Amino acid sequence: MSERGVAFRCAECGEVAATVRLQPREGPVNMGPPFGYQRQSRDGAVLDGFLGTVWHALERLTYDEMAWFVAQERPDAAWLRAKDRELAPFYCSHCELNYCRADWHPQVRFDEGFYDCTVGHCPRGHRQTIDD
Repeated sequence: MSERGVAFRCAECGEVAATVRLQPREGPVNMGPPFGYQRQSRDGAVLDGFLGTVWHALERLTYDEMAWFVAQERPDAAWLRAKDRELAPFYCSHCELNYCRADWHPQVRFDEGFYDCTVGHCPRGHRQTIDD
């Protein structure tokens, strides 16, 4: 069950833009170096490949909604972004396409020396927050 997920391809270059996986509580998730395998006490989702590996608690979505989403033959990234934008930062809501990190042309923003957010421009020039 912990490996249930879906990959989204970049509309610009064809590479995998991101993979979104359902992560049941207490199931081990590989967070990559230096963290290795971690266990969370809550149900979550793992966003992999866009900005590294990131675990998100399911707050705006229920476990059943997320299980339904990853079980779809063609999951809709627009639906996922509308439910929780942090789970679909790869999806451009303006042109309704998925893009990989490189094609988003990300720009990291700092506020008084501390990380604030990452914004990006998709290949068609739409600006969007991709990490906050």
